[in-house]
Amino acid sequence: MWSHHQSYEAFLASGKQYGLIFEDDFMPTLASDTIETGLPHLIDSFIEERESGRANWDILNLARCYDCCNERCQTVVSTLEKEKVSLITSPHPYCGSAYSISRKG
Repeated sequence: MWSHHQSYEAFLASGKQYGLIFEDDFMPTLASDTIETGLPHLIDSFIEERESGRANWDILNLARCYDCCNERCQTVVSTLEKEKVSLITSPHPYCGSAYSISRKG
């Protein structure tokens, strides 16, 4: 089993601009018919937001849990209107079961 550290090393050696890290027990909460099309599209959209300068992230947590889900303690950075999903700051990111990293991150 690969550790996160080994995953980072493989990402850096790949020369790619972005990497995805998933725990082996990660379970997406998207509807099963949208996992194959929805999740990749969502990740592509967040990367586009970053590259256009509308959002600034180096680590994108794709599986929040036990975080501040209360509206008063989170700041919306950008919203993907079509997908009805917002990119928010995460003041206490406790989970790392699925995330994207940039080469800078």
